[in-house]
Amino acid sequence: MSFRTVRAAAAVLFVALTASLATAAPAIDVSQLQVVVWSDSGSLISDADVAARDASGEMTKLAVQPNGTYLLGAVGAKSELHVSHPTLGSYAVDLPLVHDSGRIRLDVVFSGIDQAEVFSPNLLPPVQTTGDGGGPSNDLCANAIPVAVGSSTAGSTIGATTDGVGTCGTTEGTGGGVWYTVTGTGTTMTATTCGNAGYDTKISVFCGPCGALTCITGNDDSCAAGPSGLLSTVNWCSQAGATYRILVHGFGSATGNFVLTVTAGTAPCTTTINCIPPTPTGACCFEDGSCDELTREECEEEGGSYQGDDSPCFSAGPSNVYDSGVLNTPIPDGLGTGIPGAAATHSINVPGNAIVNDVDIDLTVNHTWTGDLIVTVSHGGTTVTIIDRPGVPLSTFGCANDNWNNIILDDEAAAGIEGQCITNLTGSYFPNNALSAFDGMNAGGNWTISITDNAGADVGSLVSWSVHLNEAGGPVCPQPECHLVIGTGPGTDEFFGSWHWFDTQVGNVVESHPVLLNDIPSFPLPAQQTTGRIQLPTPGSLGQAGFGAVSTSTPAPTVASPAWMGSGSFSVQVLMWNPQAFPWLPEQYTGGLHVYLFADGSVRSVPFGTNVGGLQVWHQVYTTPSGQKMIRFPFSIPGFPSGGF
Repeated sequence: MSFRTVRAAAAVLFVALTASLATAAPAIDVSQLQVVVWSDSGSLISDADVAARDASGEMTKLAVQPNGTYLLGAVGAKSELHVSHPTLGSYAVDLPLVHDSGRIRLDVVFSGIDQAEVFSPNLLPPVQTTGDGGGPSNDLCANAIPVAVGSSTAGSTIGATTDGVGTCGTTEGTGGGVWYTVTGTGTTMTATTCGNAGYDTKISVFCGPCGALTCITGNDDSCAAGPSGLLSTVNWCSQAGATYRILVHGFGSATGNFVLTVTAGTAPCTTTINCIPPTPTGACCFEDGSCDELTREECEEEGGSYQGDDSPCFSAGPSNVYDSGVLNTPIPDGLGTGIPGAAATHSINVPGNAIVNDVDIDLTVNHTWTGDLIVTVSHGGTTVTIIDRPGVPLSTFGCANDNWNNIILDDEAAAGIEGQCITNLTGSYFPNNALSAFDGMNAGGNWTISITDNAGADVGSLVSWSVHLNEAGGPVCPQPECHLVIGTGPGTDEFFGSWHWFDTQVGNVVESHPVLLNDIPSFPLPAQQTTGRIQLPTPGSLGQAGFGAVSTSTPAPTVASPAWMGSGSFSVQVLMWNPQAFPWLPEQYTGGLHVYLFADGSVRSVPFGTNVGGLQVWHQVYTTPSGQKMIRFPFSIPGFPSGGF
């Protein structure tokens, strides 16, 4: 069941060393110690009795100053501090009150009756500033200070500005924060201020560019009881080599000094958010005119020609948006944590049969606790999960924020949707799984969205959605003049080549090859054998179809021959439609040619079907100098020299 973590009204409000107090306080004599007392609401307390006990047991009362603080003049070797108040009760701490240049102030913060915390912000080492009287040098995300795993770094948020990052594990305070970066190890990493800090800290961790941060995790209070109870620790499963941005800020307007410690485990972890952008891909052209979107390395390994990063396999065609209109379809409530309710679904029908070049999804959902939702999009037998419970597994229940207002799921966006825990989220984000799975598909037909609620108590509705389709233009790879398709026999099938769908006259197309009039591929024939080959037909046994019987015995293994020759019977056809090579010609094709490989090693072919454009195909057998018998399928196009040797 979803629930919201809410800081109770009676919880501690720790405001230590605020900017206003720091400005108002007089200069502190180095021979004196200042004590500041706060209520649980963040109010300065000036009517308390504050005293210190020295080694002899004598109590020395601290004088209250005009600014409401208390001053211990004769420092000496004091060993105990006592604070008592008519309504907040009494608090004593055994603390060596030995003054030096590093300790000039103590903050006592009451968190309840007879309960308090003691901090000493000035006990920490000095921190680097801009040097020009401004705030810390790492006040801005762009100026983050790199830290190493296993290191402890002193810092300060005094004078820092707020960053507008919203909620990331914990809400951003008004006191400002400072930034650090660390490189992921592929293991669980920890960042903490628990070792030493002089105010109520918060930590948030992000990845991605400063202008499009993806939240990883965050924390307000997560340290052991005692003086560290209001400090912070975060843990996250890191991606090896990824850059993580750590924001140290504070509760409310609290600012102060701290020490940030970053460590990492040794065991690999797997529940990480992908922070490293994927290796760029682009169009990879092959000799047969086919194209695949691969990385440069993959393309070179497969013998293709890489067309550049982000290059498409098809030139850009028209762009269209297909919108659902206002739906307000209820999303049924989940049945428990991780147990989905019934899906809310809706389909948009896209007309025509254009090829998908790129697709984005626009989505508006009104729903409390968006971390409950899983969203999928389906088309043409392919389903892509574009949102999968944002905030999970970094937290058990996911993002506690409400509503997505016209968010766009776009593979090319800079930030991921997973870490976006923001109420009324808007903007463009890359999905959990790439929408490029639809690229190259026929865009026509139904596109269906499905949303499930995977926890109880929070409900909402699918308000609207739309499919943004960039249709493909022509292919970017040079196309072959024709295609040789090979099937198991006469029949029909569909073949896609030269950016065109052909209806073939051969059934069960098992292989295809680009063919040119002056570059026709050859295939090795199997060695002569008595099994798996066509038996010579008796007169009249060719029958109406004109084909002989095929031996049903298991063929002997062939050497270097294509698998489709194994039965001793197959069909071929040559198809042509290439506006790049022949812009004046419509689709044309040969009739089919059924080929028999006889047990005595001879080859016979029988034509069938019809041709368009006068194209003809035949078989040709020859022997290489090494004695290997080969077969090829020359063809002719009226007006062009036919292919030959």
